[in-house]
Amino acid sequence: MERASLRSFGLASLFVLGTAMAACGTDTTGLFASGGQGSGASGGAGPGGGGQGGAGQGGAGQGGAGNNGGAGQGGAGNNGGAGQGGAGPSSSSASSSSASSSSAQSSSSGMMPPPVMVACGAVTCPVENEGACCWHDAQSQGECVNGPENNDGCNTSSSGRETRIECQLPQDCPAGTVCCADLNQSQGGNWYSLTRCADTCTYGPQRVVCDPQAPDSDCPVVQTQNGPVQTNCEPSTILPDGYQICRL
Repeated sequence: MERASLRSFGLASLFVLGTAMAACGTDTTGLFASGGQGSGASGGAGPGGGGQGGAGQGGAGQGGAGNNGGAGQGGAGNNGGAGQGGAGPSSSSASSSSASSSSAQSSSSGMMPPPVMVACGAVTCPVENEGACCWHDAQSQGECVNGPENNDGCNTSSSGRETRIECQLPQDCPAGTVCCADLNQSQGGNWYSLTRCADTCTYGPQRVVCDPQAPDSDCPVVQTQNGPVQTNCEPSTILPDGYQICRL
């Protein structure tokens, strides 16, 4: 009887133990399964939130699914904005460069004025670097010469009666000076030995060479026996055609 009870007790214990182990196995599996699903759901929610944030930053407003979609849309928006912004400075820089280029050309032109040329009968002559026109009124002809007055081949003495011309108009001279002709008078006739830029030009032995397009008021007022008189700009009878002088 005692052995039978012990056997019954042992069988009952084994049954309880088996049931408990089965229950524990079931709980363990459920626990790991539940943990896996919970982690997966949390992970899904995390990327979803990232996707929404990406869409907001990108400004695309497409509501792209997932983090990658949102980031892609946001990147496109940022790149587009950068391109649009870059176009403005580029255009402005080009305009500024063009304006600078135009400004440089204009300045260059202002620093290199055309050379001064004077009429010399059938030719015109440059007067820079000791250049000049040598005019012979008696023969009504002239030629271009180069060199200082005493070594240019132009005979301006009474034996030659030629004129060395270094200026034709007031604008041929620096500011504050005038184009002045030195008049020589003799029984054989009158001639100008030289026209050149001068600080002063005294009426009598000299004549101011004037601009035919300018008013007579540009000519000097001279003192005479009858008081001050305004001189007039009139064609010269000695210098080449196109030259005018201030005279009474």
